[in-house]
Amino acid sequence: MQYTVDKTVLLPIGRIEPIPRDIINLGFTIEEKITVVGMQISNDMGNFQFEVLKIGGKIARITREFAQFNLSLPGRINVAKAYLYSQVNYLGSFLPLDRKQCKFLGDMIAKFVSGKLNISEKRMYGDVDQGGLGMFEMYNFLQSQKCGWYPYLQ
Repeated sequence: MQYTVDKTVLLPIGRIEPIPRDIINLGFTIEEKITVVGMQISNDMGNFQFEVLKIGGKIARITREFAQFNLSLPGRINVAKAYLYSQVNYLGSFLPLDRKQCKFLGDMIAKFVSGKLNISEKRMYGDVDQGGLGMFEMYNFLQSQKCGWYPYLQ
């Protein structure tokens, strides 16, 4: 197998132990912090909550931009599915967002979708064929996205 050493950085995570010589000899750069699609990740995950808040800031900015168009409910659902979930998905599909962080981000999206309407969670996240809006509950959505990684782990 051929490795691309110049573009790959190793980030030890968890219990940090001395890196074995055979790993060091592969020639990869080893860092304590990396940036992945605009998010800075440290090996102790100490800045992770700050990065979740940054994602929330991006969602807030996008919702402000689209709020000026006075979109219909189907329009807001389309914006949420096209632009808002992707802000979380590009990192949340492989990083460990907990239920509290998922609820924070998911509630931001639900608030945008519902607008001035009072929509129950059951209806918000219910199946369209049963009268729901078909939105994704964030924690379950991200857990399902991780299933896409499964074939590559074998």
